[in-house]
Amino acid sequence: MLSGIGKAVVTATGMDTEIGKVAELTQAIKPEMSPLQKEMARVTKVVTWIAVSLGLVFFLLGYKMAGLTYLESFIFAIGIIVANVPEGLLPTVSLSLAMGVQRMAGKNAIVKKLSAVETLGSVNVICTDKTGTLTTNQMCVTRLWVNNKNIEVIGNGYEPRGSFILNGNALSHGDLENEGVDELLKAASLCNNAHLIVPPPSPSPARGEGKREGASGGWSISGDPTEGALVVAAEKAGLCLEELKKQSPRIAHLAFERIRKRMTTIHEAGNRQEAMGNRVLAYVKGAPKETLSLCTNI
Repeated sequence: MLSGIGKAVVTATGMDTEIGKVAELTQAIKPEMSPLQKEMARVTKVVTWIAVSLGLVFFLLGYKMAGLTYLESFIFAIGIIVANVPEGLLPTVSLSLAMGVQRMAGKNAIVKKLSAVETLGSVNVICTDKTGTLTTNQMCVTRLWVNNKNIEVIGNGYEPRGSFILNGNALSHGDLENEGVDELLKAASLCNNAHLIVPPPSPSPARGEGKREGASGGWSISGDPTEGALVVAAEKAGLCLEELKKQSPRIAHLAFERIRKRMTTIHEAGNRQEAMGNRVLAYVKGAPKETLSLCTNI
């Protein structure tokens, strides 16, 4: 497993890529019938053979023994065949499946096809991908622990709008600096490869139309969702990532990997650190055990 920063050369796009070939294979697979559909097909064949067989038998009996003409025997046989067709089977099955869909909807489970109800009834284990499927693939910082204090972060999604709450009181920008939140979020922002993407401006509504909410899309990030959440938290605290990068340019980068379990970026020190005699700073983030093992004090 490799990680880091590099340049990509595009050699193919869309269905011409290897992933596109896999997608083409999945689209070529024909959907299989559900167990209920297979059983209904089997019952239909059995009923058809029985009805046709009885029709032939009564056709011969009517012509040979009852003295009916060919036409009368044929009409009598058609009646026998039609009488053996279970006309109420289709509405009964449809009604049963519709009731199953209604019960599942009551438990917040939306079923697109009626035939899927019977299939789901036979399922014991469901395996699914969580991120982006059961969730919105978004992460958000909700709490910070700094200087032995637990600070709550208010705000949802990637929009850099929110506040920091300590003991029920909202912290000002001066309080954030005094509590050490600025230093913590500065480290989280610089030891980071994510970027916050500003949504495009909403188009002006036409005359007679109200403002269209969500027409321009919302805030988003480019990069890892975890790193994006840290960038958003820093923006909520009033830190500008671009300004931080100018003040402390990155010199080197050690990517996160499974052995070190941490990421390190080395930066030129800003004016404050240069006054203290530090010309280079290393910011580290990663798993608690591996990161805390490097610390000598708080």
